[in-house]
Amino acid sequence: MHGCAGAKWFGFSERCIDFYRKPGRRALVQEFYEMNCREDIREHLLVERMKRWLTRARYRSISNGCARWRARRNFWFLVRKYRALAERHGLRETDVF
Repeated sequence: MHGCAGAKWFGFSERCIDFYRKPGRRALVQEFYEMNCREDIREHLLVERMKRWLTRARYRSISNGCARWRARRNFWFLVRKYRALAERHGLRETDVF
């Protein structure tokens, strides 16, 4: 330690480094399928998501690496799943064309 006076060095044994290489070992990752928010905020977020996918499906320059077919598919999925919400906000499946 020439220029690092007082610096601490932490080393890991090979057993700790090999943890992720072992089959069947994965880091704990939780996937959330429900939005954790109030109902009115949830509806607003869903409408914003529908509008974002609609914009990406309509305009190629905005899609930034996302294929237009994928944007249409995502928009259609949201509109079909939340049909009443989409109708209240004037969004239809045919809006992508």
